[in-house]
Amino acid sequence: MHLGSREALLGKDADTALVKYYSNELQVKDDTPPAFFVHADNDHGVPVENTLLMYKALRQKHIPAELHILTEGEHGFGLGGRNEHVASWTNSLKLWLASLNK
Repeated sequence: MHLGSREALLGKDADTALVKYYSNELQVKDDTPPAFFVHADNDHGVPVENTLLMYKALRQKHIPAELHILTEGEHGFGLGGRNEHVASWTNSLKLWLASLNK
């Protein structure tokens, strides 16, 4: 879990049961919906490893997931703005969503 988010949501001395409960990768169940992830490798706010853990948890339950790690974009790049490389994730999402309806 991202330390800043953990402290903001649960406090500095969070109960370990709460930390576990709010760790998304530990809450993946058989009925968790498919997921699409895009993360910038140069995100200094949230480590890409967090997304990798969630993706791995979904794969272990055989839940469809797609993961894109971009070399740039930092944290909170939204739709990508004027950066064509970063903005390319939106087309990947469109294609992935279409593939779910086949």
